[in-house]
Amino acid sequence: MGLWDKIKSNVGIGQPKVELVLDTNMIAMGGQVTCTINITGGTRELPMKEVGITINQIQKYKDGDGKPKTDTNRVLKHALPLDGQLLEVEGSASFELPINIPEKILPSEKNLKYEIRGWLDIPGMDASQKHDLTILYANKNLDNIKDKLDDMMNS
Repeated sequence: MGLWDKIKSNVGIGQPKVELVLDTNMIAMGGQVTCTINITGGTRELPMKEVGITINQIQKYKDGDGKPKTDTNRVLKHALPLDGQLLEVEGSASFELPINIPEKILPSEKNLKYEIRGWLDIPGMDASQKHDLTILYANKNLDNIKDKLDDMMNS
């Protein structure tokens, strides 16, 4: 790789692209979201190390002096090893990852948000895309009532 290729790569020109597609961006605590990561190759053939999903919790608050602060904490990371599988020039690959949301997670609110990021790890460069994710209260009683009503209607 020449100097010009290295410069272009550093600013994202010719790098692989990642598209993250979610079956929903609103999910109950303990629920499951299916994430599809679509990858499009760049201008060079590259070995893929792993593909994955990360969910981060972002909390905004004010410190003792009233200054706004933001804390970001990883809630979940799920990686699928690809062991150097080659992504061809302008080639494509797609990976479907069902992700279980923890049951003991705080629901989203005004100052507590979540983001989900789909990523591709390639030596020397990382491509990703992120979306907001809303975590809702899980109401097991409502789910049970709905299941019973469905059973009665189908009997």
